[in-house]
Amino acid sequence: MITNLFIKSFTFSRSLKNFYVLSLLNYFKLKIYNKIYVPTLGVSLKRKRRSYSLNVRKMEITYLSQDLSQKIDNELMSDEVGYTTEQLMELAGLSISQIIFKEYKPCEFKKILICCGPGNNGGDGLVAARHLKQFGYNVVVLYPKVNDKTLFKRLLKLLEHYEINVLMSLRASDLDNYDLIIDSIFGFSFKGEPRKPFDEIIQVYDQ
Repeated sequence: MITNLFIKSFTFSRSLKNFYVLSLLNYFKLKIYNKIYVPTLGVSLKRKRRSYSLNVRKMEITYLSQDLSQKIDNELMSDEVGYTTEQLMELAGLSISQIIFKEYKPCEFKKILICCGPGNNGGDGLVAARHLKQFGYNVVVLYPKVNDKTLFKRLLKLLEHYEINVLMSLRASDLDNYDLIIDSIFGFSFKGEPRKPFDEIIQVYDQ
């Protein structure tokens, strides 16, 4: 099964608090090795005008290319197979939630922020929010650009039913309130440069 998850995990020692960023990319296999620095990630975090080095967990990931991901998606939704967008979205969101629950237990990583884009990748995040809430996490969704399609309206209605707070904006200081951050903004079909408001959100990540 294809699962949408790529984990970048790091710790800044000064506050002794874990800070995680999970970005949604297509992959087949994920292996995590503790406390090995990966220079290619270029991870840094600035607090109070000082830069603190981070211990990064090394990942060995086999993932799908953009073209192959699109082909598999098209095949799954073909007349021969018959999956709908809503079914695939539900499976992706559930898979993400299961992996997070396995790696980051709610007793240690209680507060989760899920940043959702307007497309299907954002829909995966909306689904994941619901499942993570049922798994015992305190979930908040950042959804600055709402999709007007019926499917997304239903997903938001479910979040309202489960009393999951949905935000329209984010400040850099807000990140300190969360133990896990899930990036569900753009999927494999994204092209070009990020536009507002998502370019600003990505800048907040970088800070």
